[in-house]
Amino acid sequence: MLAFIGLGQMGIPMVRNLLRGGHSVRGYDLLLSASAQFAEDPSFFRAATPVEVVTNCTTVILMLPDSRIVDNLLWGSGDASAGDGLARSLAAGTLLIDMGSSDPLHSRDNFDRLHALGIHFIDAPVSGGVKRAIDGSLSIMIGGESAVVEQARPILQSMG
Repeated sequence: MLAFIGLGQMGIPMVRNLLRGGHSVRGYDLLLSASAQFAEDPSFFRAATPVEVVTNCTTVILMLPDSRIVDNLLWGSGDASAGDGLARSLAAGTLLIDMGSSDPLHSRDNFDRLHALGIHFIDAPVSGGVKRAIDGSLSIMIGGESAVVEQARPILQSMG
């Protein structure tokens, strides 16, 4: 089961391609209505909270607008509705893939902090816009440990 956080203009078509690729996806977005279009898909499960979306998931994909939002989600913002400290809810061995437009310095810091918790991290920003997200031909720039990148490759190939 994959967890996907960020069901916006890019996230929705990316989830569609994951589902077409045979993956089961548990999705979350601050706008609960964002997942409504997946209501008839038996391989999609809507989560009501960030903690619920990652429960029992071995891979978590983030498609969020910027590093500030990613950092707040992972490490806490003081706003419980934002998933304050989600990193604490991830099991050791979980793979977290950040596919948004995150600052490389924040990504390096997140790699180090997550690694200390036994969580694998890949920075995998995308290029191609909504059109290429829809047709599954996104360009994905991947940074991370080689073995972890290879583990993620089948998931990433569903989207680009």
